[in-house]
Amino acid sequence: MKGICLVDFCFIFIRTEAQRSTEHVTIDWPEQYEWKVVGRQNKNNVSSLTIIPGKETVATASIVGVMSGYKGMRTSNTTQIVDVFRKGLDTCSVLTILKADDSAAHRWVIFKVETPKTDKYPEPESDLYYCIQGEYALFENHVAVKQPKLSPDFEQQWRKVFKESILSK
Repeated sequence: MKGICLVDFCFIFIRTEAQRSTEHVTIDWPEQYEWKVVGRQNKNNVSSLTIIPGKETVATASIVGVMSGYKGMRTSNTTQIVDVFRKGLDTCSVLTILKADDSAAHRWVIFKVETPKTDKYPEPESDLYYCIQGEYALFENHVAVKQPKLSPDFEQQWRKVFKESILSK
């Protein structure tokens, strides 16, 4: 597996000027997709990077990966992290917490959001999220597919990928 580190892209890494400290998340994204970067944003203390399979276009991507860092965002527990995302959901979307650990040195949560095809959404979309609270930022990583539900195999594969990621300074 090839590690795609937020720092490797010289884009998403959180630096606090007062302490001159940095931290980042490294994820071993599955190589079979031959990922390429298709989007970068850095706005209002939020940095994000979007990747898709190398042989696909944004319009036809079978899977989309997103890595984001929210500088200065602190949460006291995983419920608070999930609530941030729950507030932005439509009524047809279903959020399910798959695993969480509030007692870890850096609390984390894995959850999925499944949205069926509706009049408002002509294509279904499901996402698997991994959020981890760093010392200086909240890091959110997720994969999205154009399906109304995630298969158990998909969930298992991506839970493993995300749980093997490394938060470091």
